[in-house]
Amino acid sequence: MKYVFLILFFIGVVSCAPSEDNLECESNEDCPSEKVCNLSLNICENIAEVSDYDQASEDLDVVADNESLPDADAVSETPDIDNSDEPCTPGTTKKCAWIGSEELENVGICKAGTSVCGADARWTECTGQVNPEPEACTADDIDSDCNGEADNLPAHTDADGDGFLRCEDDACDISEECPGFDPAMINPNAFEVADNGIDDNSNGEIDEVVTCDSSVSMTGLEGNGEYLAKAMDICEGYVSATISLAGEADSGSASMPKFDSSSKSYAVANKFGNSIMPARSSLMTILSSGDYDSPTSDSSGDLGTASKVPSDWMNRQKNCEFPGSEACGETISTEELDNQCTGTDAPSVQDPVMLTVKVKVPINANAFSFDFYFLSIEFPGYVCSAFNDFFIALLDSTFNDVNPDSDKKNNWDKNMAVDDKGNPMGVNIAPNGIFRRCNKDVCSGSAGIIGVGGNTHGECNACEKPEELKGTGFESETGGLFGMDTINYGGTGWFSASGNVVPGEEITLRFAIWDGGTDHIFDSTVLLDNFKWYEKEVEPGISPK
Repeated sequence: MKYVFLILFFIGVVSCAPSEDNLECESNEDCPSEKVCNLSLNICENIAEVSDYDQASEDLDVVADNESLPDADAVSETPDIDNSDEPCTPGTTKKCAWIGSEELENVGICKAGTSVCGADARWTECTGQVNPEPEACTADDIDSDCNGEADNLPAHTDADGDGFLRCEDDACDISEECPGFDPAMINPNAFEVADNGIDDNSNGEIDEVVTCDSSVSMTGLEGNGEYLAKAMDICEGYVSATISLAGEADSGSASMPKFDSSSKSYAVANKFGNSIMPARSSLMTILSSGDYDSPTSDSSGDLGTASKVPSDWMNRQKNCEFPGSEACGETISTEELDNQCTGTDAPSVQDPVMLTVKVKVPINANAFSFDFYFLSIEFPGYVCSAFNDFFIALLDSTFNDVNPDSDKKNNWDKNMAVDDKGNPMGVNIAPNGIFRRCNKDVCSGSAGIIGVGGNTHGECNACEKPEELKGTGFESETGGLFGMDTINYGGTGWFSASGNVVPGEEITLRFAIWDGGTDHIFDSTVLLDNFKWYEKEVEPGISPK
C-alpha cells in the first residue's frame, strides 16, 4: 500500500510540472537549447523549417491590389524584401512570394527566394530568387529562360531585326540581354554612349572612350583626308574623306591646296603653339589659308590657289554675296533663300582649303557636335572691312525634311558655324565677343593698312588669356620703326558647333577656310577636334567651351 501511494504521488507531481512543450518564455534564454521562444505566444517551441509556407499566394494578392506584376521579361533582380510587421519565430524560414509569371516558377533555373526569421522575430530580406536568363550561345543543356526547354533559343538569330546576329556581332538581340534598353539600338552600327553600362557598339567593351587617331601619322598627309577626319575623332560611322579647294578652281590656280615642305595648308598635330592642346585624344586637325605653323601678314602667305566657294551655300546668300555681320552694321538675312547665284558667277576666294567627310549616322544617334578654334591675323585691324576671312562648316542631312515641324532645325544655309544671331564665323563676327584669346591692352592700338584702329566696333572687349596664343604665330608682336608698333592678333578659343541628323542616314560634312577679299595675305587658321554623337536632338549652333 505504501508503494502504491508513492507512485501516485510521483505521477501527480510530474503531471503538475510545466511541460517543456509549453514552457513560458520572454526570450530564447528561457528555453532549452533545442528550442526557441515564440514571442507571439510566449512559449518555447521546437525550431522548425517551413518549406511550403502558403504566404506566396497571399503576397501576390497584396501586390495585385496595389500594382500589376511585372512580366518575365521585366524581372532581372531579386524582388522586394518581405518586412511584414507580423512577428515570427526566430530561426524559421519561409518561401518568398514569387514575383513574375506564375508558369515560370520552379521551371528550369527559376525559383523563388527564401526569407529567414531573425532574432528580432521579423522576416529578413528575401534572398536566392533566380530569374530567367537568355539561353547561352553554346548548348549547355540548361533551361535558362525557364520555358521548359533547354537550349531552345537559336544562337544565330536576329530577333531585334537590326541586321546583326546574336552570338556573332550583336551584343544584345533580345530584351533579356539588356533589360531597360532597346535591343535594336545596340549593335555595331551604334555609337558607344558614355556611362550607360551597356556595350552599345557591340565591340566587347562597355562605356569605353572611342578614339581613332592612334592609327594616324603626322607624316604621309598629302592628300590624305582620312587622317584629317580621324584626327578630329570622326570614328564611328566614318565612310570617306577628301581634301580639296572650296569649289571649282579659278584659272591659273593649282587644283589642290598647297602642301609641301615650305607651306602646308592642312596638318594634324598634338599641340598648336606652346599650349593649345587637343580637346580630346592625342591629335587635332588643322586647316589654314597659309602655312599652318607660320602664318604671315605679307605676300609670303600666298599659296597660289583660288577657287569658287561651295555653290549650294553661296546660292542661299542674298544676291549671291558673302553674308555680312550685324555687328558691323550689315543686315543679316533671315529669309530662307535659294538660287541667288542664277545668272551670275559665284565669287572666288583666295588660298582655300576644304575637308569633306562622309559619315553614316549610328542607329542610336540623333545629333553630333565638334570643337573648333578659329584664329586670324586680320584681327582686329580688318574687322568690319572687305577683308573678312571665313570658316564654314556645312552639313548635308535630311533632318529638316524629315522633321518639318521641329524647333531644332539645322541652319537653313547648311552652315553650322554661326552664332545665335545667324552671323557666320569670320573676322567680322568679332564685335559679338567671339574673339576671346587676344591681348586687350594692345588690341585697341592695332590697325591695318586701311587705318582702322582696333576696338572701333568693340571687337577687343572680350579679350583675355593672350598667353594661350604664344608660339602660334597669332600672338601680339612688335614691329615698325624702332619696334614702336605693337600688333595684336587673336583667336576665338575653343567653341562647340552642333547639328541634328536622322539615324542611319549618310551625311556629308564640309569644313572650309579661306582668305576673304582679293588678297592672299593675312592668314587665318582653324583647329578641329572632339567630334561626338548624341542620342537626343540638340540646339544647333555654336557655344563657347
